Amino acid sequence: MSSPFDLTAWMAPEAASDLVAAMLRRTYAAGQGIYEQDASGSEMYRIVTGHVRLLVRDADGREAVFLQFGPGDFFGVSSLVDGEARPHSAEAVTSVELDVVGHGAFSRLRSIHPSFNDALIRLFARQMRVASEQLVAFHLCSLRDRVIRRLIELARGNDTAHGGHGMIEVAVSQIELAALAGASRQRVNKVLGELQAGGLISLRKGAIVLHDKDRLQSTAVSPR
Repeated sequence: MSSPFDLTAWMAPEAASDLVAAMLRRTYAAGQGIYEQDASGSEMYRIVTGHVRLLVRDADGREAVFLQFGPGDFFGVSSLVDGEARPHSAEAVTSVELDVVGHGAFSRLRSIHPSFNDALIRLFARQMRVASEQLVAFHLCSLRDRVIRRLIELARGNDTAHGGHGMIEVAVSQIELAALAGASRQRVNKVLGELQAGGLISLRKGAIVLHDKDRLQSTAVSPR
């Protein structure tokens, strides 16, 4: 499945080519920070391999994970557009390879390629839609449905075949899933136990196997 946060999908071919030419490859280890909340931002990123999570931490060290990106996704764009500090931190979930675009190249692309600016608007609109859907789910969906929704989201671009039987293994720990679902690990573990008892998933170390993604998704209740 293609990335829903890929700028190049909305750009003219010549603009996409110039964007790719401006990229520099960089690698990060699992758990390594890419940028910190409230820091100045002078780069944007595209994920080549691996997964990155965005999170906000408060003064007490508590954190809320609100989005995870996979291959093809762009992130870290807003500070280059408005010049403000980073609104969140970005951290490598797995080892990652990133294509990095600096502020100078970003400004040049905006000045010579109208389709690049159009693509930025599309990207922000897509991110706003996702954020709105998550806000609605948090307030109107049960924890069980929030967990299922997060598992389905993580299965996009974050899955590998498991056992050759159409199953999908999602590389996420139960702690990470709890953060994404906005609940304690204990409450999320209870939900996962119920899903496993129902034959919808299997739990593995550092991963969750979806037996049938469509069947699992069909059990979630959409908010009205």
